[in-house]
Amino acid sequence: MNIDLLDKERGVCPVLLERALRRTFRKKLLVLDLNGILGDVVFSSYGSRMPYKKVSKKLVFKRPFLDDFMAFCFEKFVVGIWSSRNKKNVAGVINYIMCDTKDKLLFSWVCE
Repeated sequence: MNIDLLDKERGVCPVLLERALRRTFRKKLLVLDLNGILGDVVFSSYGSRMPYKKVSKKLVFKRPFLDDFMAFCFEKFVVGIWSSRNKKNVAGVINYIMCDTKDKLLFSWVCE
């Protein structure tokens, strides 16, 4: 979360805002890498496995038991997603992989 950005938008002292954010988020922050941890986004299929979905001409493989893992993460942590991919490609992958739980994410941090 960019405190400077919030400060300009809300007119709040950055130190007070930081304290308020710490009190609000009693859970620790967990940042997960989209490609590699939550799923694989690749150019070609490996072996006989069929991709779950295609996004921007790339194959998306969702990790087994990801839904159970994410339920645990959301219960224990405040969760954000990071990816080295650009925003255009990440949005479709997040929509598919996270389904109904994407609204629980604190942020998705992508390369521009």
